[in-house]
Amino acid sequence: MKKNLVLIICLWLISACDFKPGRGRNNETPDKILQLRLKPVVGASYDYRISNETKTEFDADNETIESTNKTDYTVNYSVNKDSSGNFLVDIQYKKIHIYQKKNDEESDLDADNTESSDPVERMLAALKDARITATINPSGEVMKVSGYQQIPDQFLSQLNNIDPNARMAAQKQWQQLIENNLVKKNIDRLFKMFPDSAVHMGDKWKMAYKEAGDINFAVKDFFTLKSVEDGKAIVESSGRISTDSSASAIMGYQVNSNLKGTQKGEYEIAIGSGMMENCKVTSAIEGTLNVMGREIPVSINIEIKIKGSEKR
Repeated sequence: MKKNLVLIICLWLISACDFKPGRGRNNETPDKILQLRLKPVVGASYDYRISNETKTEFDADNETIESTNKTDYTVNYSVNKDSSGNFLVDIQYKKIHIYQKKNDEESDLDADNTESSDPVERMLAALKDARITATINPSGEVMKVSGYQQIPDQFLSQLNNIDPNARMAAQKQWQQLIENNLVKKNIDRLFKMFPDSAVHMGDKWKMAYKEAGDINFAVKDFFTLKSVEDGKAIVESSGRISTDSSASAIMGYQVNSNLKGTQKGEYEIAIGSGMMENCKVTSAIEGTLNVMGREIPVSINIEIKIKGSEKR
């Protein structure tokens, strides 16, 4: 029982944890109320440098298991429009580096390592060559993302001698590390946090959403427009993280959790375009997981940084 319990936790820690940060968009001036919308100029191009570091600690059967997952990547967004007025954003990943450490075991995945024998690392390289397009409406809602879904099937189909277990592990890592975290959540962070109505200085708005993953979370964030400086809207957020009502599945086991956390963020948004320029979000979560009838204490700390600039 003890070995199985520790094994389940260790295997789960292989996958990176990532929680969606809240964020606001504001193009407010002190004497004017404005409706906030995404409005970059057609033909504009933006580079973003994004880092996401998660530190997790479990205490199981008098044994402490520590894990660090850090993802650093640079991505470019080029803006166009379709006939209905939605934005067509072409996405190109320039650099991708994923570092993982579990106790004394370390791994590095780098998309620039094109000669790697690691299937996940080689799929990261394929992601850099992919033509990804997101359709986003002026309210920041991501309507469709295409151009990356076929990568794992195309790549793994060429590896005739790969072990079936290794194939399944590679597919799962692709879904967790790449599809969910690098692609889907990355786009949501940049575009999906507009308020529903016009705002002015000091206004607050709330956003609530569920974070689906190995462990499901419910997040409630409150945003405040603090100031407008040099054409930028400064927004602060304060939120609560709690366990979603549905059970999570870890390595095929149903796991219930009892977790509480806080989330704080600060954002700089370009008023003219609605595009984010800087962001820092920190989350601190503590509680327990019920694994095979045992209560396992867990703590999770997350820091996400985003820095963007328009290419001239």
